[in-house]
Amino acid sequence: MSSKKSKTKYFFTPLFILYFLVFLSSETFAATVMGTISCDAYTSGNIVVYAIDATINQLSEITQNDIGTYSLSIDDEHLGELIAVRAYWDKNGDVTYDVGEYWGRYEGGEIGFFILEEENNNIDININREITTTVSGEVTCDAFTEGNMSITIWDGPIPVTSEVVSLCNVLSMPNSYNCFILDIPIGDPVWVKGTWDKDGSGLLSFNFGDYYGWYIGNPLTLGEDGENTEINVDISHEYVANISGEVTCAPYTSGYIYISILDGPDRNTANEILNFGNTKLPPGSYITQIYDISIGDQLWVLGYWDKDNSGSYSPFDYEGAYAGNPIIIDEENVYTEINGIDFDACTNVVCPLTIALKERPKELSILRQFRDNILRGSDYVPLYYQFADEISSILLSDARIETSIGEMVEEYKSQIESLVGGEKVIFSRKEMEEIENLLDEISSKASPELKITIKKVKRDIESNKILKDLGIIISN
Repeated sequence: MSSKKSKTKYFFTPLFILYFLVFLSSETFAATVMGTISCDAYTSGNIVVYAIDATINQLSEITQNDIGTYSLSIDDEHLGELIAVRAYWDKNGDVTYDVGEYWGRYEGGEIGFFILEEENNNIDININREITTTVSGEVTCDAFTEGNMSITIWDGPIPVTSEVVSLCNVLSMPNSYNCFILDIPIGDPVWVKGTWDKDGSGLLSFNFGDYYGWYIGNPLTLGEDGENTEINVDISHEYVANISGEVTCAPYTSGYIYISILDGPDRNTANEILNFGNTKLPPGSYITQIYDISIGDQLWVLGYWDKDNSGSYSPFDYEGAYAGNPIIIDEENVYTEINGIDFDACTNVVCPLTIALKERPKELSILRQFRDNILRGSDYVPLYYQFADEISSILLSDARIETSIGEMVEEYKSQIESLVGGEKVIFSRKEMEEIENLLDEISSKASPELKITIKKVKRDIESNKILKDLGIIISN
């Protein structure tokens, strides 16, 4: 008897263990997210709580009939991933967002995202943002193959200084979108933008090779629900590189330094390369994203201090440029960081020539080449910068002198071009007298220090010292 019992026990034990293991392997374990829902405006109705991953795909959703505590289950395959938990008061019970309803999210982490663990406590949500209207339209992207598209709506033009007022996912191309707007009153402006997360890295990681676009009519003035339609977004700009460095400005007191990425050296004639980032900032570190450049392109990095706070470049601003311009784009600096682009944005002070030649960009460019190439290293360049502010003020206060300088540069343009090209030129005695008479007119309105400097320049002209150095011959 005892031997039979022993054999029977031995036979059933492995089967029991095998069954137990199979049973366990078929079970799906879940991570839990728990917290408290609050909503000051709440009266009655359903509360919908849901979780999304970094690519805005929904992972889980529950509906409960009151605010207070909640518990959300998420498959454990998402452990260690970034997720966000959000909720809304579904007033009418249709399980979708509607104007007049309220929305909120967990505010911890980076824009509400946190790493999912087995137990996630105190993920509290305050449903406090009212859905004021909706925005809808079509999304296009010619380069699209697969992945996630998203539309983001901001309350300002620059993402790093603005707040997201709406975010919605676009699952395929081409497709329409419909985003709800949070807290922004009817009549206020918003900026509608779109991205293609080409590499699938998620909402928090916009990487090289991803694409960007925007509504061509930005900013959009919000209308009532149903009025903000056909807000179409073309996502067609490829994120290719970053340019970063330090920008300095010794005379800086307040305001902003503006950084421009151009396809040529002269801001008056060059085109701006598409870029986004902190290109408006006090002196210090900067970084900007560069779009739509190709192998072989050349970039010039320029900056200016908006001294008069006009919001755009003006004659009273200081300017400068990266000494290593141009940056030549090759295989090594696409889809990467172009670091160490340090420069002084305030090497050139207020430029009198910019005032006198504001309607003559070609002549201005020629004179700047003359200053930077022919006069470089002479005593006259430091003197020019020393008195640039004062001469600029004189020109702005006396239109006749300003006009005379412009007309004189126009008259002698060919001679100046020849000097820049390294050739000798001939001026008549009468032409030199006209230049000296113009110096006398400026001197009549100058400070004692500038009067002395002008007198010295005239002596150098009369002694032929400056003319010989420049390659100018005087004919009688």
